[in-house]
Formats: sequence, C-alpha cells, structure tokens
Amino acid sequence: MYEIILNSTILTITLISAGHFFSKIILQNKIQLEITYYGILGIVFLSILSFILNLLAPLNEMISNFIFIFIILNFFIIKFKNKLQITNFIKKIIVLILLNILLISYSNYYDPDGAWYHLPFSRLINDYKIILGSASLHPMFGSHSILQYFAASLHNSLTGPDGVLFVNSLIGAFFLMFFYEKYKLEKNFYLKIFLFMTLVLFFIEMNRVSEYGNDTGGHLFFILTIYLSLKILLEKKLTSNAFKEICLLSLFTFFIKPLLIFILFIPAWLYIKNNLYKNFSFVPLFSVLITFFWLLKNTLLTGCLIYPLNFTCIEKLSWYSSNSNFLISAKNSSQFSELHSKGWKNFDQNIRKFKNYENEIEKKKNFKNSFEWVNSYVEGGYYNNILKKIDYYIIFLSLVFLILFYLSKKSRLRREKLYKKGDLKKINILFYLNLIFFFIFIIKFPDGRYGLSYMFVVIYFIFIYIFYYLNFNLKFLKLIKILNFSLIVLFAVFLLKNSIRILTQNEIASPLPDINYKDTKIFKKMSKKIENGKILEIYYGDAENIRFAEKNLCKYFKSPCIPNEKSIDDFIIEKKSDYLILKLREN
Repeated sequence: MYEIILNSTILTITLISAGHFFSKIILQNKIQLEITYYGILGIVFLSILSFILNLLAPLNEMISNFIFIFIILNFFIIKFKNKLQITNFIKKIIVLILLNILLISYSNYYDPDGAWYHLPFSRLINDYKIILGSASLHPMFGSHSILQYFAASLHNSLTGPDGVLFVNSLIGAFFLMFFYEKYKLEKNFYLKIFLFMTLVLFFIEMNRVSEYGNDTGGHLFFILTIYLSLKILLEKKLTSNAFKEICLLSLFTFFIKPLLIFILFIPAWLYIKNNLYKNFSFVPLFSVLITFFWLLKNTLLTGCLIYPLNFTCIEKLSWYSSNSNFLISAKNSSQFSELHSKGWKNFDQNIRKFKNYENEIEKKKNFKNSFEWVNSYVEGGYYNNILKKIDYYIIFLSLVFLILFYLSKKSRLRREKLYKKGDLKKINILFYLNLIFFFIFIIKFPDGRYGLSYMFVVIYFIFIYIFYYLNFNLKFLKLIKILNFSLIVLFAVFLLKNSIRILTQNEIASPLPDINYKDTKIFKKMSKKIENGKILEIYYGDAENIRFAEKNLCKYFKSPCIPNEKSIDDFIIEKKSDYLILKLREN
C-alpha cells in the first residue's frame, strides 16, 4: 500500500503543477483557477506533450524523469496570498490523494481491453518513438486513446512501471472533486441541476475504476465541455480564453474517444453563431496546431487521418492498404466495430469469427443497412449494454424528482420560481445537437459505453423540461436540501462499496494488479530483420483471432507485444531517418 500512497501523492502534485504551468505559461490564462481544474488541465497537458514527444523519441524513463522534474520544480512557483490559502490548498491535495487511494487500491485494471491493447500500446510508446504503420501489429493500436500516452508518461524513476495504472483513478478523483466544488457554489438553477445529475452519474455509473477503460475519461471530458458551454450560454460571457478552453477540451474529448467526435460541433456552432471569425483573438491557434500534430501522428501510425474512416486514408503510403487481406485496412476495423456493436451472431462468445470485410460482404451489408440487426440486437439482449448504463441512474433521479414535485405541490408557503423561463431558450441548442448525436449513436454504434455522455445530456434536458412544464415551484433552499441529502446517501454508498472492495479484496488480492512487466516466460517471440541488418523482436500470445480479447494477454510486457503472430508476415521493416516503417509486402 505504501507504493499507492507515495505514487498518489507524487502524481496528484505533479498534475496540479503541470496544469498550473499549462494554464499560466502556454494558455496565458491570468485568472486563478481551482486546484482541481489545474489537475484536469495537467492531464491534458501531459497527454499532449507525450504524444508530440513520441513523434521524435521514445517516452522512456529518462525523458519522463526530465518532464517530472521540470513540472515538480514549477510547483514551487504557485503563489499564495496568505496562510489560509496554503491551508486550503493542502487540505484539497490530501482529499484528492485519499480519493485516488480509495479508487485504485485492490482494483483490477480495466479488462480485457486494458491488457489487450491499452497497456501494450503504452509500452510501445515507452520503448520506441513512433513506428510507422503500427496498426499492422494490432488493429486496436490504430484505435488507441490519447490516455495511453498519458499513461506512458507516468512511468518514471519515481513511480516505476506501476505508474501507468494510475490514469483512471487520477481522472476520477480530480473530476469528482471539481464537479463537487462547482456544485457547492453554483446558484443558477440549470447549472445546479446539471452538476447534481453529473455527481449522481459519477456515484452510480463511475464508482469503480476497474470499469473505466478509455470510455469514462472521454465521457467526463465531454460533460465538462457541456458544462462550460452551458455556463457561457446562460451568463452570456464569451471571452476568448473561455472559447479557446472549450475548443481544447472538446478536441481532447475526441482524442480520448473518437466516437465522441460530435462534441466538436459545439465550439463550431459557438464560433459561427457569435461571428467570432471576425475577431482574430478568438482563433484557437493552439488547438489548430495540436490537431495538426494529432492527424500527423494518426497518419504515421495507421495511414489514415482519422482511423478507421476509410475516406481519410492514404493508399499511396507504403504502410497502408485498404486491401482486405491486411490487418491495417480501415474497412476491416470499421466494419468489425459496427457489427460488434449491433450484435452480429458470428461474434458470440462461442463463435468469435471474423476474417475480413469482404468475407460474407452481402450478408453483412443487409444486416447493417436494412435494420435486420435490430432483431438480432434485441434477441441477443445487446440492448442491456445501454440499459445497464442508465437504469439505476434514471430510477434514482426519478425518485428525487418525484419527491421534489410532491413537495412543490404540497407546500402552502409562498413559492418562488426556481428558474428563469428565458434561460431555457438560451441552452436549447445543446439539447437539439445532442439529440441528433444520440440518434446517430443509436443507429451506428448502439453500445452504452460509447454513448453514455450523449444519453446523459438528453436525460438532463428531459428532466429540465419536466421541471419547466409541470411548473415546479419550490424554495431554492428546500431544493438544495433535498439534492444535498441525495448526494450524501450516494457518497456514503460510494465509500462503503470501495471500502468493502479494499477490505475483502474481492477484485484482486494485491494492492495493484500484475502488469507482466518482467515476466519473460509467457510469450513467444519472432525476430524480424530490419533492412540495415538489425533485428526487431516481436512478442506474441496464442490468441485464435487478434480481434477478440482472449487469455494470455500482453499487458505491459516488452514491446511490440501482440495477441498472435498471424499478421507478422504481412510486412517488412525498413528504417529511414531513424524511423521504423512496417512496409506492407504488397507495396
């Protein structure tokens, strides 16, 4: 446990310091922000810095050490006006550390995806600078998240290799504290309800780090972007810094989870609606620059600007082909993802069959495009993937709102309006946009873990409209008391649930899961010659099909490490300007 306590302390302080540096020096934000928000910005900064550095060098311990030393030194330039500020700062850091310890201790790492491609890709980042065509090793390396770069940056001499395990617990701790602090201070009805519903969502659906994966981080950044957008629309205060932050956060959300791409429509709408193109100070230059580097990185890894969108792929590149025989083909990955979400029978546990996108192509087209998939989706119970994400959440919210409605109608005291009717018109656009996003999600990728944030925003507006049309009239203080009591109950359950996990060790028997960092007996290896005469050793497991997570997964073993060896002969390895290129044999 001492390792968890030490790493939690180091990483919490590091993220706050990184966020402070990022905000003050790079974003040129002169306003003093909350400690928790600095931590969130620290996650953004370290992730962006890591993926850009990996274009030039492996993110090994030496480079990570330099980054951490630089950032921690910047911690000492944070200025405090008085002793009270210092005391509050220390108190918040202690709470954040305790939350992180509570979330991560005796928690299993997100399986199977974590061991299947999250950790193997992070290890690849640690061991090598970007390898051109890496998606030929594992198709999911093309569908990675920027959080894998963040994880890679947390492996240094202070935290050791187990630092990579702290990504999701840090995200959970900082976001929980941030939304709680905002909730306490918020006076606007619409924002108060939004923050309340966010905290309820966290306590019910995000209370276990072992279920986070890349999805929960993406949803939390999505919700944060919506919150800041609501605030701008309600307060009618759109500064250049605020707009640029929304641009950056929406981009980062997309970098975490490309299926949340629709979040980019919100800053685009704000830009057009407010004629911001007429004022150069509103041009988000930093976000544009980062987007360029991200698209460059995608192209080098996969041959596509946005993988696996086939129309963004470049056939002329030696490391990419749309030919169905190649693992890297974007058509293979996009078809697989859609079929998987819609309950294609061949993906059932006892079958798990997928050759390529051309195999049974007419049958697959009919299944996807004629809504034949709906029958299979319902019969196979795949709709539960959506229901289980919102069932308890909606039930709990309904009970709270029924109590509020009952008190609203029963009270004989003079009532006060909780909200301004005009405010609803200001924010309706967010409902309309998210409703469109929600329907696209349902039609294309109907899996709750992909669309939770879209569903959350739609549910928020449904309850807001219920307040509005049922004419809730209740004293604001009474409303707050009911909401606060509800959160206290949920927080108690959250504490109890995580404490039981730690005391009973019902997920894993050790404080942190094993990540295969040094176990050399598990995997076979194949030596591939590089054109200059050197050797690249590729480690592999015994999976029947690389597209399905099975046993004997790589985790954080030496890289490159992949589920099986079946695609290794698809390419030869060239070395140009010190970069490894996995050149497809066809080309």
